[in-house]
Amino acid sequence: VIRKRLLEKNTAGAKELASIYSSQSANFRTLFDFVDGAKTYRNYTDEDHFVGTYPFVSYQFPLFQAAIEGISDHNAFEGRNSSVGERSMLGVVQQVAKDIGDVQVGQLATFDHMFAGIRASLKTAAQKQVLTAERQLENPLAVRLLKALFLLKYVESFQATARNLTVLVYDRFGLDLPALATEVQEALTLLETQTYIQRNGNVYEYLTDEEQVIEEEIKNVDIDASEISGRLFKVLSGDVIKNNRVRYAKNGQDFQFGFKLDDQLHGQQRELALHFITPESPFSPDEIRMQSAGLDELRVILRPDERAFPDLRLLIKTEKYIKRKQSSSLTPIEEQILRSKAAQNVEREKELIQRIRKAVGEAELIINAADIKAPSTEAQARVNDGMQELISRTYTQLKLLGDVTYSEQEITEAANPQDDLFGGALTPAGEEVLGLVERKEKFGEQVTVKTIADTFQSKPYGWDLAAI
Repeated sequence: VIRKRLLEKNTAGAKELASIYSSQSANFRTLFDFVDGAKTYRNYTDEDHFVGTYPFVSYQFPLFQAAIEGISDHNAFEGRNSSVGERSMLGVVQQVAKDIGDVQVGQLATFDHMFAGIRASLKTAAQKQVLTAERQLENPLAVRLLKALFLLKYVESFQATARNLTVLVYDRFGLDLPALATEVQEALTLLETQTYIQRNGNVYEYLTDEEQVIEEEIKNVDIDASEISGRLFKVLSGDVIKNNRVRYAKNGQDFQFGFKLDDQLHGQQRELALHFITPESPFSPDEIRMQSAGLDELRVILRPDERAFPDLRLLIKTEKYIKRKQSSSLTPIEEQILRSKAAQNVEREKELIQRIRKAVGEAELIINAADIKAPSTEAQARVNDGMQELISRTYTQLKLLGDVTYSEQEITEAANPQDDLFGGALTPAGEEVLGLVERKEKFGEQVTVKTIADTFQSKPYGWDLAAI
């Protein structure tokens, strides 16, 4: 309202804003709309709305109103200012307008500027992290983001992702948006590292003083490499792949396989192996390929994911911390924070599983030092495609069975034939079995069913017991 009245007296200013509107209006949705599940707010509707609202953006008013209501509900204001109504929106707008009154036309009042309008009314303890950051951090953007996240702490309808936070700190038209997004991500990483904020999935949250203490304690929980690899194997084998057998499409026969993770065997060893290689592996992609030569395994090389392993470590640390703290006496605030941490950890695990599933769906597949093409990008289907190729390359004599699927029920019929079982001639597979028996008999070796089964179940045959 104030700005509009000033502009009514300033024709030159109004013309400049009209020019900005003309050149930038097509970009308003990209610049000011929120994504990632955040609540939708009205954007600039037309030139008059833009001129009347500038230097503010229309989403800021309802979002800030929700922010101060949440802050008030959590008793962060001094007693005499405890009523939301006493902190009028107009007063904050006036304060922000004064703060940026001498900037060039085209500059914007960003959401973090709203913090200045209420900081005098806030309890010192409530804004302690912001005060500390202003003294300690040399990254101005990080401090601005921390102020914005403070305001958004209790606004449940807003998803504070890096993309949405970039919208909040976009401060002038013509700014390089991708470059700003990169700077925002770097600043958020700094704030997370310094434990001013926490990240759950791709959503960031301001930490209160009590939350910061607990977050620091969680980060200091000791875990070893075996816990990380064990948990990752559990996710890969139980949540992503879900079983240790694959059905060969050409004859319907099931093959079991073992699991490996970064050259470490997990579970029972089999002739075939599904070997996951993580970004934590010390070997280069070329070395990983060469090391697979001569091995009967499908190597699944997971692409680097800068968040997956930090999230996995935090998941394990949080679980250990909560379990440890439950046996001690807690204050009501600590109990509330731990409940929140446990709920966040459930969501963190779900998101982590999805990320790992996506990584498997995009992974490179290697068999015997050669790349394998797999059309599917769904994790289980992609691994299945690779295992089909591994089976055909490992069991080169599987083709002797043709496309026939044998069942255990047929064994009884074969053992008690009504007439000539083979119709006068053996199949190629039958000839192979008979040849084994004759060779061993020639050398005086005892031939048992186990001898025959062991021979033809392993490579280069890979036949199942019913077929043998």
